[in-house]
Amino acid sequence: MQRMVNELHDLQKRAGALGFAGLWVTDASPFEAWARARQARGEGGYIGSIQADPRAVMPSARRIVVLAYPYGDAPGPDFPAVHVSPYYIASHAAHCAAPALADWLRERGWQAMAHPLLPLKAAALRAGGGRYGRSGLLITDQYGGNTALALLLTDADLPLGAQAESEEDLLTPQCKNCSACVRACPVGALDGTSAVDTSRCLRAHMFNERVVPQEYRAAMGNRLVGCDDCRLACPHTARARENLPQAKALPLTLDTLLASGALQEMEAALGANYARPNRVLAQAVLLAANSGDALHLQALLPLCGSENDALREHARWAADVLRRG
Repeated sequence: MQRMVNELHDLQKRAGALGFAGLWVTDASPFEAWARARQARGEGGYIGSIQADPRAVMPSARRIVVLAYPYGDAPGPDFPAVHVSPYYIASHAAHCAAPALADWLRERGWQAMAHPLLPLKAAALRAGGGRYGRSGLLITDQYGGNTALALLLTDADLPLGAQAESEEDLLTPQCKNCSACVRACPVGALDGTSAVDTSRCLRAHMFNERVVPQEYRAAMGNRLVGCDDCRLACPHTARARENLPQAKALPLTLDTLLASGALQEMEAALGANYARPNRVLAQAVLLAANSGDALHLQALLPLCGSENDALREHARWAADVLRRG
């Protein structure tokens, strides 16, 4: 038993050195409440591919390690700069750092896997890391909603901390008389139950190779990656600011994006999926329309003939918006 306490202590130290400020451990039993909720919502796609049973991923699994990577906020930029949510910078950093911890566990003789396809927030909830807000974000005592999560799955019998009493009672007590996030959502994607209507959520319409419905294009504003309105409106976020690290920003401008510049910088900060040229351009041309700057027409016109459906449709719409002034 003492060996496992020491293993956990060493793992926490190594995680802290990599930028993870929180580490919680839970058991590898199935996420039955999460699976029932997914079935009730009829979710498919990526969510449908997530495993509810950790032992379907690793038959010998005994523990799930939940890693929390906090991040700070900076004032949102105005045009001609574009907004990149600091969450996605932190999420990529966490994604890159977690495998080193799995490597360390394997060096110690344990089986370990980084980024198992398991429900991130449900694991953090069970492990006692936080509760859900009405926005669907995980709210932690120290960092509010400003954490990116990563998981490890292992057969190491690490000590458990204080586990959640229930996986059914999702909302934080403080959220029960507050709906600031619901009111802040620019497209009405939140119903206050911690569920997110992905048919409306702006983030769900970004970087997915699909045409953004016309009713949501202007609402994108200058958002290139992510929408932080619900999180920034949350009182938990305001209370946590003194505990958060300095914000990391990715300064980008529309001119650079429309010229397919900064792709290397985006890949380094956000990962390869956020640096695919057509995905970047398909979002950037919507922002060009929202800027109201007709000088962007010169860059938009060649894109109106793109073979990529989303880019072509977005560019034509943006060009029409700018022509009409």
